[in-house]
Amino acid sequence: MVISLLPNKLGRDFVVGDIHGCYDEFECLLSRVNFDSAKDRVISVGDLIDRGKDSLSCIKLLDNPWFYIVLGNHEQAILDWYQSHDQVTQETYKRKLLHNGSSWFLTLPIKQQRQIYNKLNSLPKVIFINNNNRLYCILHAEILPEINDINVFLKNIVLLEDKLTLKACLEGRRRARAKYYPFITGIDYLLCGHTPCFNFQSKNANTINLDFGAGSYRKGAALGMIDLASHSIVLQPIYNPY
Repeated sequence: MVISLLPNKLGRDFVVGDIHGCYDEFECLLSRVNFDSAKDRVISVGDLIDRGKDSLSCIKLLDNPWFYIVLGNHEQAILDWYQSHDQVTQETYKRKLLHNGSSWFLTLPIKQQRQIYNKLNSLPKVIFINNNNRLYCILHAEILPEINDINVFLKNIVLLEDKLTLKACLEGRRRARAKYYPFITGIDYLLCGHTPCFNFQSKNANTINLDFGAGSYRKGAALGMIDLASHSIVLQPIYNPY
């Protein structure tokens, strides 16, 4: 559920926002930063799949030793559908998958669905990483607004398995809606996605949102990735076919 990565002493660490099936744009980002798969690493804030045109290629990123990811709400929706055991519940989750843009998954052979499920079911909800003596916490959506201390958050999510904390981690938007961004103590930065920030002003206190609307095809949408050493953000525009 929560993992910590050892410091990368050989290369660079990048954190990428919600990819949402935009595999070609992700490849462009890697090319633009001269990514070296033998030394560098990428950590994704989740929502690897859906909406974009190539979710299957994105799923294959999970097989790379340099690619890490936290569970997003789109991945969780597939887990919920797969784990449902009665027809009514499964139909409910199927409608959610269709709303999310997961029709690509529903049309796959059962064996391939099971393989993808097994990969997604092993994903952590939180990743910690130390880079240049700065501690980063990476999750998909948010920490409950009632919690502004990382140690309290960890106690809730690891020891207590608090459902509200888990739900906020995967799909919360209360902080964004209230524009409530006090400093989260106990870490240097919180990196997340889930809520698109089309004005590209992604930093609030020590929270950095890396969702720039990939997969939405909205005007100005982009896929964004931050270099943890320099804190520079590289944006790759999303091709709009309309």
